[in-house]
Amino acid sequence: MKKSKIFLLIVGLCLTLGVSAQNVSGLRINEYCVINENGIGDETGETGAWIEVFNTTYGTVDIAGCYLSNDVNNPKMYFIDKGEKKTKIPPRGYYVFWADNQSAKGQDHLNFDLAESNVIILSATDGSLVDQVEIPAAALDTNAVYGRVDDSKSINDWEVKVMPTPGYLNRSNLFTEYKLGVLTEGEFDPRDVMTKSEKMIDMDPYGWMMAIIAMSVVFCALIILCFLFKGVGALSMRSANKKSSASAPAASESVKHSDTSADTYVAIAMALELYMQDNEAHDEESDVLTKLHTDRSYSPWSSKIYTLRQTPQLKK
Repeated sequence: MKKSKIFLLIVGLCLTLGVSAQNVSGLRINEYCVINENGIGDETGETGAWIEVFNTTYGTVDIAGCYLSNDVNNPKMYFIDKGEKKTKIPPRGYYVFWADNQSAKGQDHLNFDLAESNVIILSATDGSLVDQVEIPAAALDTNAVYGRVDDSKSINDWEVKVMPTPGYLNRSNLFTEYKLGVLTEGEFDPRDVMTKSEKMIDMDPYGWMMAIIAMSVVFCALIILCFLFKGVGALSMRSANKKSSASAPAASESVKHSDTSADTYVAIAMALELYMQDNEAHDEESDVLTKLHTDRSYSPWSSKIYTLRQTPQLKK
């Protein structure tokens, strides 16, 4: 019994680690800035290098327990602590880390910078590689922002961005400017570069349309199944009735349509009964009554005369 419990525990742990690794594998280093002098600032207003991690999946992924590093020989340089809600990156969401070598400021600040780095590494809890990005020379210019052309794990094309977009899409510079309010819909149509999921979110931000469509599909399917089962049941009953009527004997049909009444059958039965009684009776003494005496045991204790009170007699 003990061995089976240990085996089940090991299997559960392996499945848990497998699911965790699968979720974390959807994270990607999406955008970064090596030398940030007059760009965006942190919560205190100070500028510095930053790294944006993007969740490419459509489920929430917790980055807690993973590692960030700028050294291939030490991929576990910075450990992302657990227990904070903001480490849970929402579907198609972002998390921005400040590579300013000031980890005392909080969870978002790393213990290394990118000034003399040539690589950025994201590792899972078990140390396996999740994503690795080489820092090219073009990204070492002052205030240069280097990011993916498309926010996708399947596309690995990078470009220098016109403006930094931490926490926003990288799909194109025009789309970025539209999201930041630089361009209007008259100057740029965002639907030209939006994915199908983003178009759906733009059309139905609260999910009401999706909920109505899903419920309509379910109820229509149930109605169709109801009529289908009802039709199949009616056909089965009809087939069963046909089989039962076909298997009935032909004699029942002749009896059913016979003109012989019930009185006739009663008279025939009575005649047969009288015939049997006459065969058992005496041949010459059919009019003689025979009295048979039957002895019965008598007990005075069961007689009722002993339970009656006698009427007293008056003597004169």
